[in-house]
Amino acid sequence: MIAQDIKPENMQITENGTAILGSSGLAVRVETADAIRSTVIGTNAYMAPELFNGEMTSKSDVYSLGISLIELADGKKPYDGLSYFQVRSEEGSQA
Repeated sequence: MIAQDIKPENMQITENGTAILGSSGLAVRVETADAIRSTVIGTNAYMAPELFNGEMTSKSDVYSLGISLIELADGKKPYDGLSYFQVRSEEGSQA
């Protein structure tokens, strides 16, 4: 299962401190570790670079979780203030 839209707005903490992921409306079940999708779905600021090419892996959700944790710790998104194209360029140069 790949959630595709992990972001702080979809995370909840229960009274006993358990973190749960809400809003599973975009979640998909995949039969293989890597899948190709023709439609890009999710929130741009949290999407892994490969999702913009239609490729989904479980690592895509790990990337989104990482961006979310940075935002929760720092109070802002890591690429805050950059355009969509600047973010894609920045991520590509770090690969």
